[in-house]
Amino acid sequence: TAGGLGSNYTLVGGGRTVDVTRATISTISGVTATNKIYDGNTSAALVTTNAVFNGMFSGDDLNVATSTGVFADSHVAQGITVSISGLTLGGTDLGNYTLASTTASTTANITQAALTVTALTQTKVYDGNTTVTSSALGTGYSVSGLITGETLDSVTLAYATKDVSRDGNGVVQSNKTITVGGAVATSGTQLTDYAISYVNNTASTITPYVV
Repeated sequence: TAGGLGSNYTLVGGGRTVDVTRATISTISGVTATNKIYDGNTSAALVTTNAVFNGMFSGDDLNVATSTGVFADSHVAQGITVSISGLTLGGTDLGNYTLASTTASTTANITQAALTVTALTQTKVYDGNTTVTSSALGTGYSVSGLITGETLDSVTLAYATKDVSRDGNGVVQSNKTITVGGAVATSGTQLTDYAISYVNNTASTITPYVV
C-alpha cells in the first residue's frame, strides 16, 4: 500500500510490513567561496550551485537551502580557509534524506582595497625651505577608501621646490606642487590591506617674504 518515508508498508502478496527510513547524505562537497576585496570583516559569500551530495541516489533532486561562510582571517591573503556551517538540504527529494554533517570548508582570497591619499591646497610665506603649513588630516591631506574605524596617523608632505612662483610679469602664481607619500597607519590599521594611490596637489602657493 502507498505511504511516505517512515510509513509502514504492506508487502505485496502478504501480510508482513516494512518501514522505509531516510537515506543519509554523509557530507556536502563542492561548495565554494567567492574572492572579495578587503572590507574589514570575515564574512564570505558562498556559491552552492555545484554542490555534491555524497550519498544521494542518481536521478534525485537536492540543493543547498541554507549556508554560512566565514573567512579564518579578515586581512589580505591568498588561499584563506573559509569555514562553511549551517548547511541544510532543499530540493524536491528533501524528504527522502537526512544530512549527517552541516559543515564543510573551502578556500578563497581577500585582495587589497583601493585607498587614495590626496595633498590639499596650501599657502605659506617663503621661508627658504619646502615644509608645508600643515600636515594634518583635513588641512594638509585627505583620505578616501579607508574601512570604517581604520585611520592614518600621518603622511609626508612637502613643496616640490622652495621658491615663489611668478609669471612673466612678476605676478605670484598658485601653481606650486605639494607632494604626498609615506603614509603611516594608526594601531589596528594594516596598510598591506590597501593599494595606496598618492595624488599630489598642483595649485598651492608660496607668497613672497616681506623684508
